[in-house]
Amino acid sequence: MNISFILPVFDDWDAVVFLLKKIDDNLLKVKANFHIYLVNDSASEAKNIEKIGQIKRTKISSIEIINLKKNLGHQSAIAIGLAKAHEINPSDFYIIMDSDGEDNPAHLEELIQLASEKKTHAIVAQRKTRKARPIFKICYFFFRIIFSLFTGRKIDFGNYMILPKTIVSKIILESELLQSLPATLLLLKSPIFRLPTKRAERLSGDSRMSFTSLVKLGITHILVFGDTVFTRVFILSSSVFFLTCVLIVYGVFIKFFSNSAPPGWASSFIAPLSLVSINLLILSLMAVFLRKGHRTTEGASVEKATREFIKDITPTSQK
Repeated sequence: MNISFILPVFDDWDAVVFLLKKIDDNLLKVKANFHIYLVNDSASEAKNIEKIGQIKRTKISSIEIINLKKNLGHQSAIAIGLAKAHEINPSDFYIIMDSDGEDNPAHLEELIQLASEKKTHAIVAQRKTRKARPIFKICYFFFRIIFSLFTGRKIDFGNYMILPKTIVSKIILESELLQSLPATLLLLKSPIFRLPTKRAERLSGDSRMSFTSLVKLGITHILVFGDTVFTRVFILSSSVFFLTCVLIVYGVFIKFFSNSAPPGWASSFIAPLSLVSINLLILSLMAVFLRKGHRTTEGASVEKATREFIKDITPTSQK
């Protein structure tokens, strides 16, 4: 059994050295051949290559660094790394992990065991607890609600997962993979099994994820379901807009054809409804432009991105 790891790296090279050792230690009981692909998304030379090559490892057969020509972002790095690994070394399963160490390697054996049993399922790590700032927890809570309302799907997992080759061969054909792995997995309606896991501590440095980056990531996840989102926003906006127009007409009728309304009531009634109507019209237009912008990225296939943005592949010394 061959298993490939895809780890996107953005200047977390110190953490990578520790993480690779932890990965190897947690694979001792698993009978398989393991290959590691580090996707260098920092647009600079990979660091600690010598240290990575000198890691004493028992289970990991090879470690290669896929250098990108420029910083493309976390999700695009995962997509390109997954596609390239599938091209040069087709494996039975593919494990995607973040390189900062927060995706706990202690769960690897259980993930692989479940993947072997549920051969056609994606086994995703679902964090039971989140050690994060209160503002992040609040935003994540509302993001999940908004995501569910706009897409009709439930998202409660991140990038840490193991995928069988049957799913990988399909998912790398989807351009949306360049935007979000979890959302694309939901878009394909792939069978998913959730494994509750514990989050580990960062192995080195601090998180570079800003509030703006979190919001942008959330919007990107939602836009993977562009057609569904646009349809739902259009129906909601149109329905409320129509209702608002009816109420405005009713208010005008009361003002000019009825003596029962108190003075100033119609004006106070019509003004806020008009404001609501205008805002909903703007929301509908935003949905149109966002969808149009999303469609322009659909031509950027994963295969094309793999050809254009991989600079080279650097092998490290064998074990």
